[in-house]
Amino acid sequence: MVGRSFALSGLLVLSTAMAAVGDRPPLWPDIARQVSGLLGEAARAYEGGRPEQAKERVSEAYFGVFEDRGMEIAIRQQISARRARELERMFSEVRQAMARGEPIGQIRGRIATLQQALDRDAQELVRSGETEVRLAEKEDQPPAGVEAKPHGSPPDTLLQD
Repeated sequence: MVGRSFALSGLLVLSTAMAAVGDRPPLWPDIARQVSGLLGEAARAYEGGRPEQAKERVSEAYFGVFEDRGMEIAIRQQISARRARELERMFSEVRQAMARGEPIGQIRGRIATLQQALDRDAQELVRSGETEVRLAEKEDQPPAGVEAKPHGSPPDTLLQD
């Protein structure tokens, strides 16, 4: 009876550990939520008359989360390089619109469009099975026909105002 009890408790521990891994939220939607949160902060700062702080939050969303946590490269490698460039352009356009002093309604519209795009792409990455582990294995190898971009190098347009 002791052996059976030990085996059952071992199975319980194993199944609990497996459930904990399976219950962990997918990586990409979490990153998209973090980016969206920073973009929301940017909108509030802009609305509060702090455009420089707002632009800093947009840059933080791009460099500090989207790029550093690997979502940019995952999109480039799993969805398409074109899509990664489109998202990069959208981040840049938000910053440029803030620099031009566009009305808050237009800024919020641009941010909402970017947030929706990130959410859709995060779900696509989840569907494709792209994981942080697989991404780390592929990070040094750009897709065939795509010129490698040094990690951490700023996009050509993001920092331009």
